[in-house]
Amino acid sequence: MATFTFRKADPRDPRDIGFEVEDAGRTLAHSFNCRADIVSWSQDEETMPWVRVELHGAADIDDAGNWYFSELSRRGIVVMHG
Repeated sequence: MATFTFRKADPRDPRDIGFEVEDAGRTLAHSFNCRADIVSWSQDEETMPWVRVELHGAADIDDAGNWYFSELSRRGIVVMHG
């Protein structure tokens, strides 16, 4: 298991971060046999929306994680640091 927190690369991006994280998670589950479980998220009034995700179950969690990060990045979603 590994836990990561994601946010939008551009706060003005109109896409819903939760939808993007869940949609990429469905492909991750199908392609890598890895679950991306949302465990917490920002409150509506927060200026920088974020979603915390736990990755579970892949035989090669590194490959699964790398694909997931790349896919979310393509969708304008990045890992929060610090």
